[in-house]
Amino acid sequence: MTEDKDYEIAEPHAGAMIESLRAFGYDLRTAIADLIDNSIFAGAKNVWIYFHWNGADSYISITDDGYGMSETELYEAMRPGSKSPLEDREPSDLGRFGLGMKTASFSQCRRLTVASRKNKQNPAIRRWDLDHVTKVDRWELLKYAAPGSEQRIEYPDGLKNGTIVLWENLDRVVGDSPDCILWFNAAVKIFAQELRIRIPIPIEAEKAGLEAAVEDLDKFCKRGHFPAEIPMLVVAEEGYSSLKKTSNMLTDFRIKQIPVRLLSRK
Repeated sequence: MTEDKDYEIAEPHAGAMIESLRAFGYDLRTAIADLIDNSIFAGAKNVWIYFHWNGADSYISITDDGYGMSETELYEAMRPGSKSPLEDREPSDLGRFGLGMKTASFSQCRRLTVASRKNKQNPAIRRWDLDHVTKVDRWELLKYAAPGSEQRIEYPDGLKNGTIVLWENLDRVVGDSPDCILWFNAAVKIFAQELRIRIPIPIEAEKAGLEAAVEDLDKFCKRGHFPAEIPMLVVAEEGYSSLKKTSNMLTDFRIKQIPVRLLSRK
């Protein structure tokens, strides 16, 4: 005889939920800062940040020499909501919701791999692959690095304990970029002072035409990765003190669509 229950288990769909964890408002700097906070709490004296830029194969790794984690500890650290905000914390513990490393990482990449070594043991490895979770729609936390990424989580010589966080598939960092950039360099003389101007001209091969290209370029500019290096000379009245300051401003582009038949194929 089956017992009727007055409740149902409403488990969230893994694919939809893990994608929603990407929308916590991090930018690249604050996401990396969150991981550095974790390293400090883990007793790290040194943190090494490595950027490898190669288009879709770009990756970022953050390595520390902290205490490291065992297999069980790493599993808990990789589990979303691993700690309750109601738990008592040490003053040096900067996390509150058990989501920091995951949400900071997911905000920038689709593949998060963590390797951690404690007490000179073999490293424990766990990986969240958002594409895999979306495909299987289960919370499958993988126990190995992605094929071809093993060397990216190799420990530096002499590092006996510590943690390596590897971000791959950096769609929020290197996605939606122009296909190439043509830089226009010029030198002008104003009031006997020579100024050098460097203006980026983005080139986008977009089958869908102008609207799709504008959307890509707009996303790229808003992330602050496309500053135009254009100087401005301000002449103040006598008596005003000069203030040396650099301000980053979004670039205003005038975009023109060129039919492919007008391009030379030489």
